[in-house]
Amino acid sequence: MIRKQSDFARDARGVATVELALVLPILLGVFLGAYSVWDAASRQQNLSAALDAGEQYYINGGSNDSMATQAIQGAWQYRPNNSSVSLTRACQCGNAAQSCSTLCSGNIAPSAYVTMRLTAVDQTAMISPNLAASRVVRVR
Repeated sequence: MIRKQSDFARDARGVATVELALVLPILLGVFLGAYSVWDAASRQQNLSAALDAGEQYYINGGSNDSMATQAIQGAWQYRPNNSSVSLTRACQCGNAAQSCSTLCSGNIAPSAYVTMRLTAVDQTAMISPNLAASRVVRVR
């Protein structure tokens, strides 16, 4: 049986399949984009939580930098193997840099600050594999 061309044009079989084939790549792109943004935000949130743990250690009276490093590493969820935590101390008398072992004028101890820096390269990240965050905490 031979079908006329007009019958073929009115035949609606397979239309849903064609529509799905056209829309599915767009939906997958939107899903992967949303997942990538969520994943990057989640990784940054983990960095922030780790810095919070280090900050809380100093706020609670801690003064040992190696203990603060352990607190940071313990709080950093899903920490990549190549991550690094560095803590540096700096002291100031007013706005001027000062040695932490030298007293300011008036025999006042200088203000001490600890800069906490977290860095890592996460090869599993879809976007932004380089992670970095820092925070400065006044400890004295």
